[in-house]
Amino acid sequence: MADPLRLARPAAVFGLLAATVSGAFSWNPSYWGDEAATVMSAQRPLGSLWAMLGQVDAVHGLYYLGMHFWIRLFGVSEFAVRFPSVLATGIAAAGCVVLAGMLANRRVALIAGAVAVVLPRFTAMAIEGRSYALSAAVAVWITILFLFLIARGSRSILGWCGYAILAALGVYLFLYIALLFLVHAAVLVLDHANRPAWRRWAIATAAAAVLCSPLVVAAVLQRGQVAFLADGHQLDPYIVLLAPWFGGVAFSGLAWPLVLFAGILLVRGRHERGPSWRLGVLAASWAVIPAVVLLVVSLALIPLYNIRYLTFCAPAAVLLLAVGVDALPRRWPRIAAIVAMVALTVPSWVAERGEFAKNGGSDWRQLSTVITSRASAGEGIFFDDSTPDHRRPRLALHLYSANYAGLVDVALQTPFTDRAGLWDSTYPLVALSARLSPISRLLVVNLTGSPGDSDGEQQQILAIDGFHLVATTHLHRTTVYEYSR
Repeated sequence: MADPLRLARPAAVFGLLAATVSGAFSWNPSYWGDEAATVMSAQRPLGSLWAMLGQVDAVHGLYYLGMHFWIRLFGVSEFAVRFPSVLATGIAAAGCVVLAGMLANRRVALIAGAVAVVLPRFTAMAIEGRSYALSAAVAVWITILFLFLIARGSRSILGWCGYAILAALGVYLFLYIALLFLVHAAVLVLDHANRPAWRRWAIATAAAAVLCSPLVVAAVLQRGQVAFLADGHQLDPYIVLLAPWFGGVAFSGLAWPLVLFAGILLVRGRHERGPSWRLGVLAASWAVIPAVVLLVVSLALIPLYNIRYLTFCAPAAVLLLAVGVDALPRRWPRIAAIVAMVALTVPSWVAERGEFAKNGGSDWRQLSTVITSRASAGEGIFFDDSTPDHRRPRLALHLYSANYAGLVDVALQTPFTDRAGLWDSTYPLVALSARLSPISRLLVVNLTGSPGDSDGEQQQILAIDGFHLVATTHLHRTTVYEYSR
């Protein structure tokens, strides 16, 4: 096994390149619902955050806590909130280079670095204000430490304690990283590890499990949060075979043949166990085991499968593709394969960074700009409350709060900072007659096509209070109605 320190320079180069490519225009897409949960949770006072985690989102508690201090230093712009993910993507890419070089050789390491720069899951996780990119970075470096300890036959208590602590922190950062223990166990089996190696790993893993037990209990108690994953479309072939790693069909058309080619070579080389064999086995175990576990549990017990939840396995896709490219005969086919990857990922990279790229077209920044141009201080604003929580237009109020300064939030009952739940509690429009009495002009913000937008009930209720519609502005997926008495 190569010394990881000898790979420091190429790892740093590809890490910086991956962060630069993935971070470019990360600020362009408007925020969406999951990022609203991040920003609003991080904005809470620590006491309020702790109360919320006792009811909801405990599995994201460590990430929210870190972001609580981050946004106090750097603000809540899209660039600032997503920048930790950009950094984590670079760190994950650097880890892929180190891991490939440790188990295979320098050439495979360089190929892995090139793949990490353009892999659609890497470029997507970098512009998400959630913990997914951080989970990938932690997972790859936990695995590097694990392999280092096993290869050296380390008896170092400090080393194995470091493994246990890093693994526990990874689980607190993103619960599904616990599935990485199964991957490491598979590596020990396939490597025919001796009994002392098994014993040290088992003790460290047990220690990590004990450290994580409070989070596991909280996750079980809050398991209702993932009920939305029960929708059948979550498990169609595209979601299972393409989206987690390769994005669109075009890139998958190149990636899957390379992965299958790597798999054939692994089977054929199982007796020789050449330089890329151990790397391929690790990557295949890493890509397959967590996905299969989530699929089986989702089908048999409780829905758990989501492509974003498998982001911590994205480094495995990088390594599998690196093995496949390296196995191509001669230098020029390898270069051609990498060039083709770059070309095929450009459309997805551009699409990910469009203004309305998030959540099927979130347009909350555009909405907030329109509100600034249409409304004046003292006027009222009402947000459509007939949509799922994560799509409610009122979330824009907290993400772009400066655009709403001076407006009267007529439906607000209890601010989110005073509740244990994620969001504000609000009154329905039908109960707002008294609150509307001092308001002469009201803006109503609807998700276009939602029940509140399409049935005409809002206009009827407001007509009773003397309001009539004077203007309508259609945005990407939001509509702003202006009413006056």
